[in-house]
Amino acid sequence: LGPNHTGIGSPLALFKEGKWETPLGNVTVNEQLANLILEKCSFIEEDPSAHKYEHSIEVQIPFLQYFISSPKIVPICVSHLSYPQLEKTGIELAHAIKEFGEEVLLIASTDFSHYVDQKTAEEKDSMAINKILELNPEGLFKTVMEERISMCGVMPTTIVLKTALELGAKNADLIKYATSGDVSGD
Repeated sequence: LGPNHTGIGSPLALFKEGKWETPLGNVTVNEQLANLILEKCSFIEEDPSAHKYEHSIEVQIPFLQYFISSPKIVPICVSHLSYPQLEKTGIELAHAIKEFGEEVLLIASTDFSHYVDQKTAEEKDSMAINKILELNPEGLFKTVMEERISMCGVMPTTIVLKTALELGAKNADLIKYATSGDVSGD
């Protein structure tokens, strides 16, 4: 799941069928899982137009291709929704995944703070990261909104957290934290 930076298309737009071309080759959409998600998730709609100019999901795919032989994807572009809508989507997405019956890797594409100095980024980002590590989707959503953290993928991350909880997640680990300031100083 990735944020919809353009505002084009449905608030929860699923890309249902076909292939995505990357520099490492084509990746196929898992149509069986996509159809289950469309059937079970009341807010998700089939809408390829939301993906046409969006980059948030496509930048993740080469990493999948590097680590997983012939991955299949179900891209979902997420725009602005209320917390109750995000929560319901997470619960329904978990139901679809359970019915699918195969292992599914959930990925939420996001950046954290945008256009702030390194110190501010670290402070604000840590507030959001702590909520993720607590497996607290509502806390994440509220913290990002109240603290005005420019985390572009808070909506998809909230859904993924709720889905993971519904699927039995008990803990989260931070593997690495970095910012563009680590390289550019800005």
